[in-house]
Amino acid sequence: MSELNKLILKAVTSSSLQDRGTFYFLFSHVDAGRRSRYTITFVDADGKMSASPSFGLVVNDWLKNAIAIDMDTVLIVPHDGAPFTLVTTNKWKSITIPSADPKEVLRSVIDGLLEHNPASQTTLTRVRETNQGHDFVIACEDGDIPVHSIILKASWPFFDRLLDSKMQEATDKRLTLPYPKEWIEPLVSHFYGEQRNMSFEEATGVIITAAVYDLPALHSLALRRIREETMDVLMAVVAWKRAYEAMNQALMEYCGAVIQTEMKNFPKVQHLLQDFSQDEFLQLFSHMSLHAQKATSKTPCPSGYNHWYY
Repeated sequence: MSELNKLILKAVTSSSLQDRGTFYFLFSHVDAGRRSRYTITFVDADGKMSASPSFGLVVNDWLKNAIAIDMDTVLIVPHDGAPFTLVTTNKWKSITIPSADPKEVLRSVIDGLLEHNPASQTTLTRVRETNQGHDFVIACEDGDIPVHSIILKASWPFFDRLLDSKMQEATDKRLTLPYPKEWIEPLVSHFYGEQRNMSFEEATGVIITAAVYDLPALHSLALRRIREETMDVLMAVVAWKRAYEAMNQALMEYCGAVIQTEMKNFPKVQHLLQDFSQDEFLQLFSHMSLHAQKATSKTPCPSGYNHWYY
């Protein structure tokens, strides 16, 4: 059996860097202080191996997962203890643990993956696609989405505050959100840095969820996706109602203009209007009237209307 095959069989977990190589994490021993110790072996694209000295976890803890950030940095995820990074400056002959607060280190690492190093986005995507190591569940109206709390904690301030609050959700490791999976899945994909093409239905839902959970970048992507759609009156009514829920005045005005333009098809949406509240009716017809007045007077639309999606 080759050395590489032996390494693969002994590894507790592994993490790859595209076109660079693979990190293998191996159990070493339990020291006198009852701390589990592990080593790292990096195998580059040519098969050359570089091994690290051992590193330890807290007492009675063990390695759950590990993520390669770059050639000199790995993220260690214990089962119970706080995640931390290991860094080398000499090809893993020695290793150090940065002294900064673990939460801040983690956030900076994830931010780097998602924003400053697009080639590394596949790292988080692969972590999710392996379908392993999930330790938290987002419960939607129509099903569950398993996630890695370490990823969401670092990239979603709402989730970070939730875990730090020690609320029941943090104890149960289950967060219930009153929305369909179709509206929440784009949020989760966003946290993992996945490239996702939202459908119109997803985008109109995300303008609500992104507004509720304070995700401005995702909110902007959803609005841009809606702008790309050539809406009929049915789609415009659905989008208007969701814009109302998200309190997005500019999108409400835009959809109201589409509905006014398509008045000949208005009977097609009467069944949707049955669920409108009195205030929704008043605001919708206010936006429709505003567009009708502008069309009659041929008054140019204000700049905010032309750029509602920003």
